[in-house]
Amino acid sequence: MKDWERRHNEAKETVGMAPYGTPQYWRNAAIVLSTHAGSGMRPETRAKLEALARSGDPETRRIAQQALAGHSYF
Repeated sequence: MKDWERRHNEAKETVGMAPYGTPQYWRNAAIVLSTHAGSGMRPETRAKLEALARSGDPETRRIAQQALAGHSYF
């Protein structure tokens, strides 16, 4: 298992599952994606974080914006 896969899976286990479409679901998604923050972020991950950075939920926006700036939630 690659390092990014381990970090990703650990983050998913930490935040748990929330019902799809709920604010907690999108917040969890931002937290998990933030584990990939940094200069080597894939374009697909950046696009997802950019979408989450426009969320109506202030906490989700904050987490995604910080990840785009290179800071992991953990």
